[in-house]
Amino acid sequence: MADSLFVRDPSDPNLYHPTGLTRGPWSPDAQHGGPPAALLAMALEAHDDDKAPRNPPDSDEANFAARLNVELLRPVPLTPLREIVAAPADRASRVGHEWT
Repeated sequence: MADSLFVRDPSDPNLYHPTGLTRGPWSPDAQHGGPPAALLAMALEAHDDDKAPRNPPDSDEANFAARLNVELLRPVPLTPLREIVAAPADRASRVGHEWT
């Protein structure tokens, strides 16, 4: 049995393969909501601080995530997840995930 929730694809560092530990109790084909939320939190923590927005713009201090809400509108299938980093907005950066 795997000892991690996701395994990073060796040929694509933005692709994460779920292990059996992510399986939820409601369907054998879907993940529990916690593992994808944890993967998103990890992506936010790893976000490049040099590209983070500044407030005011000439400040040396980067903005940081103060709160994380994850809203899953449907079951997350037991398929690989691809990390997509959206372009920084004016006052916030967005990190998104695409289910592939």
